[in-house]
Amino acid sequence: MKKRYRVLFFVAFILLGSVISAQFRSIMSQNKEKSAVTLHAEELTAELDKEKESVASLKASVAANEKTMNQNLKAAVSLADDSNTKNELEQLNDAQLKAGLIDVEGQGIIIKLNDALARMNFPQELLVIHDNDIKFIINDLKVAGAQAISINDERLLPNSETICAGPTILVNKNKYPVPYTIKAIGNSDNLYKKMNDSESRIMPMLRDGIRISIEKSKEVTISKYSGKLDTLIQGLEVPEK
Repeated sequence: MKKRYRVLFFVAFILLGSVISAQFRSIMSQNKEKSAVTLHAEELTAELDKEKESVASLKASVAANEKTMNQNLKAAVSLADDSNTKNELEQLNDAQLKAGLIDVEGQGIIIKLNDALARMNFPQELLVIHDNDIKFIINDLKVAGAQAISINDERLLPNSETICAGPTILVNKNKYPVPYTIKAIGNSDNLYKKMNDSESRIMPMLRDGIRISIEKSKEVTISKYSGKLDTLIQGLEVPEK
């Protein structure tokens, strides 16, 4: 009888050992696969970081070259002896400015806009800023002689549109929520006066409680257009006759 039990125990231990061994091999195999996947993911992450650094370096190099080119253009305008050459260089610089291809610095104004605070028994649509409000302000700035305008540091192009997208607006296909910061470069006195004119869109917005501040500044900086070139030229093509 004892011998029989010994045999049964021996067989049971062998089976248990086989099961444990199989489980151990399975766990080791899974860990090995996980390690391989983790290692591959780490390698891909490292490659992605390297590519990002390369792109950032190329963008910095392009920006530096463009800055040098613009400085050389300004220097060429001031040093040009021939009136025709000087006129052509000035036209080129003016075209780049209007197209949003160069950074602009100068005097101007900075407008900050935010929705009104909630009030009881007051129409909700009058408490928020709409895309039409922005359009009216931009048009007033252009009438007052603004040379360059941006919304939340998004350079406006000749074909830029502000489109309502729920509680946000789209500028050059990019979405921006409140608050909005509008920068305009030009004669700061003229721009400021236009914004505070009784017929300006700013006045009814203030009456509705929209939070607005307007500041003159001697040093306003508006960066060049930074989006895709297809957006830059869209709508500017010459139609076929």
